[in-house]
Amino acid sequence: RPQNPQEYFDLRHASARNIIEHIFGVLKRQFSILKAMSVQALIPPAVCFLHNFIHTHNPTNDKDNNKDTDLLTPDNGNNGELSYQVILEAACLAANSQQDKIAQEMWVGYPAELQK
Repeated sequence: RPQNPQEYFDLRHASARNIIEHIFGVLKRQFSILKAMSVQALIPPAVCFLHNFIHTHNPTNDKDNNKDTDLLTPDNGNNGELSYQVILEAACLAANSQQDKIAQEMWVGYPAELQK
């Protein structure tokens, strides 16, 4: 059992990663073109493009009602290319801070999860 918020976050993160890897395995067996590494690299930007396109052209279809639904930089004028900018130290600190916040929120709900 995890002993602190970070261990719990890491456990849940690893579990989610295993599920995603399993899903990709199923998709690769179904669609052999996905076995090509060059195609795999195009999937995340393509999914982001589709998400943003749907959100832009049919905002009422936003199922999670999250105001921050743009998966890419919203003001860059394109809906499908990832940014290859240098990651600044401040951005790393902000990401780490966000991860810590998520871990703390998950940790608060952990006792209830144990009761299930």
